[in-house]
Amino acid sequence: MDAAKKAIAGLPSEILVDYMIGTKELDRVPQEDVHLVNGIKCYLSDDQVEAIGAREIVLDNGVLRFEPKLDAFKIQRS
Repeated sequence: MDAAKKAIAGLPSEILVDYMIGTKELDRVPQEDVHLVNGIKCYLSDDQVEAIGAREIVLDNGVLRFEPKLDAFKIQRS
């Protein structure tokens, strides 16, 4: 346990995040954050919705993707 705490403490305060649209284990997330996109239930939290902005979520060959592409971005770890 102490080794894990030391390893976590050594992480940088800024973390690079690359979002994917989650469709699995939706029973484990707040239901107000579950949205219907092209008939597919997806988890999109408020911070994800803010990051997505005006982008479209497109169904492409059975896979949801952002258009234009959502690049990775930094968040502050607390």
